[in-house]
Amino acid sequence: MGLFTEVACDCQGNECQTSCQTAEDITSQASGAGGAVFTGTWGDTPNEFEAYCGATSYATDGSDFFYIVDLSVGETVNVNIVSSGSTWPTISFMNSCSEGVDNFVCLQSPARSTSSVSTSYTATADGPVYILIDNDWPAYPENTYTLNIEIQ
Repeated sequence: MGLFTEVACDCQGNECQTSCQTAEDITSQASGAGGAVFTGTWGDTPNEFEAYCGATSYATDGSDFFYIVDLSVGETVNVNIVSSGSTWPTISFMNSCSEGVDNFVCLQSPARSTSSVSTSYTATADGPVYILIDNDWPAYPENTYTLNIEIQ
């Protein structure tokens, strides 16, 4: 459905690592009652990726970060984010990031809205699903968010 354009990365020694490559696996947390809940401030993460999954760089030019869940065929991951202010959060699902930034494959079109958005993905194959949380309003890095990720 689209490719990423990398605009920054976290260099560790001689190797650059993106937030996708260093994403935390939250499968056990997300499988528990109530799922995994995270809170944060948008300005705490960099803008690494723009123009992916059919979204323009205008819609993806703010902070972004990843989580990983391991799903079995038929399992669904529900993702909900509520943000303070108009930050236009965006949620995308990818199949991997092991093939390099230019080869990320989006599993469905991104979901986005003014300050809160909910979406889900049902696995068609066993394996990891990379969840990209992004926003497109970098003018307000002090805005906060609450993110809930739950596997059913």
